[in-house]
Amino acid sequence: MMNAPGNSQQVGDGAAAQRVHSSTSLPSIERLVGRENWPTWKFAVQTFLELEDLWEAVKPTPNADGTDPAVDPLKDRRARGKIILLLDPVNYVHVREAKTAKEAWSKLESAFEDTGLTRKVGLLRKLITASLATNGSMETYVNTIVATAHQLRGIGFDISEEWIGTLLLAGLPEEYRPMVMALENSGTAITGDIVKTKLLQEVRVSSSSSSAAGAAFSSNKHHGRKPKQADPPPQGKGPKCRRCQKYGHIARECPQKEPRNGNAWCTVLSAISEDDGNWYFDSGASNHFSRTESSLENVRRHGGTVVAANRGSMEVVAKGSMKLRPECCPEDPPIEVHEVHVIPELSANLLSVNQIVQRGHTVTFTTDGVTVKNPEGHIIATGSRTNGLFKLDQLPPTKALACAPVVTADLWHRRMGHINLNSVQRLRGGLVSGLEFSDVAKKDENCRICALGKLSRLPFSNVGSRATELLELVHSDICGPMETDSLGGSRYYLTFIDDKSRRISVYFLAEKSAENVFKAFEDFRRSAERQTGKKLKVLRTDNGKEFTNKLLGDHLKRLGVRHQTSVDYTPEQNGLAERVNRTIVERARCMLYEANLPKSFWAEAAATAVYLVNRSPTKGHDKTPEEMWSGKKPSLAHVRVFGSSVMAHIPKQKRKKWDAKAHECILTGFDEDTKAYRLWDPKAKQVIKRRDVSFIREGGAAQAASNVKPTEARTTIRLDLDGEFPWEPAACERAPTEQGSTEQATATPFDEDDSNTAIPWVLFQMTL
Repeated sequence: MMNAPGNSQQVGDGAAAQRVHSSTSLPSIERLVGRENWPTWKFAVQTFLELEDLWEAVKPTPNADGTDPAVDPLKDRRARGKIILLLDPVNYVHVREAKTAKEAWSKLESAFEDTGLTRKVGLLRKLITASLATNGSMETYVNTIVATAHQLRGIGFDISEEWIGTLLLAGLPEEYRPMVMALENSGTAITGDIVKTKLLQEVRVSSSSSSAAGAAFSSNKHHGRKPKQADPPPQGKGPKCRRCQKYGHIARECPQKEPRNGNAWCTVLSAISEDDGNWYFDSGASNHFSRTESSLENVRRHGGTVVAANRGSMEVVAKGSMKLRPECCPEDPPIEVHEVHVIPELSANLLSVNQIVQRGHTVTFTTDGVTVKNPEGHIIATGSRTNGLFKLDQLPPTKALACAPVVTADLWHRRMGHINLNSVQRLRGGLVSGLEFSDVAKKDENCRICALGKLSRLPFSNVGSRATELLELVHSDICGPMETDSLGGSRYYLTFIDDKSRRISVYFLAEKSAENVFKAFEDFRRSAERQTGKKLKVLRTDNGKEFTNKLLGDHLKRLGVRHQTSVDYTPEQNGLAERVNRTIVERARCMLYEANLPKSFWAEAAATAVYLVNRSPTKGHDKTPEEMWSGKKPSLAHVRVFGSSVMAHIPKQKRKKWDAKAHECILTGFDEDTKAYRLWDPKAKQVIKRRDVSFIREGGAAQAASNVKPTEARTTIRLDLDGEFPWEPAACERAPTEQGSTEQATATPFDEDDSNTAIPWVLFQMTL
């Protein structure tokens, strides 16, 4: 009984000691070393003090009158002590004189809270330059971006969640582009949390897919190490079969398992012995695999090992690229496939569905076969189901490699600014010279460029009479304003159409004013009357103020020319001029689309359209407008597709001895006055005129998007300088070049740089 009090005292002292130990215990927080870990230390210590109910001693909540409340001395001492004990000893000097927790915290903020411009610039640079490639792993990359953004927020530089999400996407390599496009099209607001979650999920899915080993192949990451042995089966019933749900065996040994087809996938991998050149779609292959190098380009040596589904390993010996020609798109350019691994031991050529999908395409498997669509939704490849496998439908090698230099009706359809194929057939019938093609122009052939530029409603009926001589009646109209200024600063064009010949004259105007129209009309009248020997009798226009004004009206009266105008808001009465404007715009739009040129080239395209329309068939006559106007049959031997790539000769006066003798330009038209081509010089950013040219690629930048496969043949053309432009067929002859050679023939009887030699003709190459 006498010992009871003593025992009670011991128990009480032990409980007190336990409480003291609990109150002085510290978490495993990294000690404050300096500015490099200040942001994380600050966040961790604040969280710890809040958990211990001590944060009010450091940052007390002000009273309603704005004064600081009284702080519990015990809490203040505990908070101060915990802050100091979580410092590295080298930093004790900053808080040695601090009497309270609030004062200690303030001194640490003053010492390590860097909110200056230099700190902000450094963090911003780190944030903007961060990328997945420089960080090694996705987790490190995401943590770097998020942590740096929080540091900037901590020093007073506000960064929105959208900014963080956008920066996370900006640092990703090109293979993540499909994911970026999917986020953009989903309509979800981009935030840092959403992008971070998506990226980390992508990594987890990719890792689990890699470890699953796929249906046919998986990357060999063991590098010679023995695989981990499977756990022993449990005692008693034995393993459970996933196929029949019975115990005592596994699915591979199940007696109910159906025998495999002799042509099934595993058999293909091990039994196909001949290289038939076929390619098979594989949803489990991590890369494209080929069994031979013969069909690849840019082959380079490469090592590595892959493991098949039967756990057999095969060596990768090389990598390269190839071109496939799907059967569904025979006229399209071949599809380029990159990063193809060469495995000589492989039994079949494999196309990786994973690689195809990563480039933004869609692969759809059905019981009939497989289709591949590009991001625009167009089918670019198909495959048929053969013996349980999906084989790519390809063109036969002989057909795929055929490239005969044949000029087709469709190529002339494009050369003539997408004229209708009926007119192409009529032109070959003798209306012009220099136009030949091997096939028959099909009336029902569709052209995607024509649909983009000319698709319209069905026409209305038209009843009217036609002039019997030149300049008896001239139609005129103005078109514009265009949404983009031309290269010369014009926004309108004015047309004059002779009713008899249907020949068009076009003038480009910067402004739609009576003065500009008057100057253009007077220029047209003087030129037309001098060229035809006729006098203008009637001018028919709409009721626009640029035509119905005192300046033009008085002038027409002095000339004795009748001025016929349409009724207000009745453009049908000036239907011919309106239809010509539509024809010019449609032709020009088609040429711009095919050449892939910006809208600022509209005037060049419109002038070319007028040039070609004047040399195209017209209803009611068996001659072209140009022949009816001038009395001479025009030649089209010089016409090439608008937007074609051209090598333009540089005069020797503008180059030095070792400078290049030509530079690449773009064909933008034909100049009648100077007997030359109009070319756009991309370097000088101006239109130049050249007669000595070589067409290196006919079809323009949009050739890859068109449905027509160009066929090219190098042809040398001898142009008589004293002859008439355009060139006559007799002036063209095939150059004596060797097969497979791409160099120009040099069968000239003189040196083109010899200034003392009289040069009657020039030799240069064109592409037909």
